[in-house]
Amino acid sequence: MKRFPYFLAASLMALFAVHASAQSCGVEVDGPYSLSGGAGYGTDYVYTVPDCGWNKSGPVTSTNLDCSGAAGWSIGNTGWLNTPAQITTSFTVGSEVLDPNQWQVSAHIQGSTPDSNYYVYAEVDVTVVHNGVGTSYPQLLYWNGAQGDDNGCQPRDSSYFSATTGDTIYVTIQVGNPLGGGSVAISNPAIFNVTN
Repeated sequence: MKRFPYFLAASLMALFAVHASAQSCGVEVDGPYSLSGGAGYGTDYVYTVPDCGWNKSGPVTSTNLDCSGAAGWSIGNTGWLNTPAQITTSFTVGSEVLDPNQWQVSAHIQGSTPDSNYYVYAEVDVTVVHNGVGTSYPQLLYWNGAQGDDNGCQPRDSSYFSATTGDTIYVTIQVGNPLGGGSVAISNPAIFNVTN
């Protein structure tokens, strides 16, 4: 008889540990902060998703970018004009919204090619689903080899997109590196909701 309560207690502790572990891979919201300059100028909330909350397909390896030290991913050989590597996540917007029309994505993109190859690229796309209807915001962040090398020291900040409480934000990072002809890495994006 005495073993049952211990077994039950151990089972419940294991269940809560698994639940807590799963929760730690979801979106994290920090703020509001008051900042000056760059993405998040004014007052903002910062939404981030840890590495374990992203789905990865293709030759994606966790890394820290060279100059900025930001945590992110490097992308290897994606094949010749094949489907690019993809890193995706989604989350539902909570009550932490300052202005539904002022969302931004910010990330460091570290890229280089020896021949300024247009086909070596990185982009961040966002789709927002509101009341069952999706609105796409393609290439909010974009780099390709024809633009010249980027050491990734400074973050790139996107233009604005719109989302409000209860909407689902889908973030897709796509990277092409045909035949491994370039070097591409991108940091884990931060998503800001700002008011200026």
